[in-house]
Amino acid sequence: MKNYVLLRFVKLNLYFFSAYSLLTGLWYAFTNRFETEAGTAVKEIMLNAAIFSLLFTLLLLLWYRRTRLLVATTKISYPELQKRLSDMGYEQVKLSQKSNTEVYKPTPPKAAAMAGKLFVSKSPSFYIIEGPARLLKQLDPKA
Repeated sequence: MKNYVLLRFVKLNLYFFSAYSLLTGLWYAFTNRFETEAGTAVKEIMLNAAIFSLLFTLLLLLWYRRTRLLVATTKISYPELQKRLSDMGYEQVKLSQKSNTEVYKPTPPKAAAMAGKLFVSKSPSFYIIEGPARLLKQLDPKA
């Protein structure tokens, strides 16, 4: 999908920022850090949360960098492709609207939840699969 990596970056960054801020805020409240210097503690939490979330999000996006794989329809049939995807730990998401692209979401423990979704579309001679490069290596008939 066109802006999937950007959307993942924003969602992961907000998630890690809020989780780190909340947990650190709870720890500071537990250790009475807010009673003596509340303003400094809040600034410290926000700065550290921003740095942590940016670094952790970039690490995850690099770890599960995305690629596009073209698999010839003569090499693999559609039911076999679906079976391979389910063996990798992905299940198809039922979409409410009709689309040319099928969406598969990871199901732990086989596929990591942070790996992100797979998008499969079919052209006349290829299956176009977009997803994490390390997981798509298992589907590549050349590998």
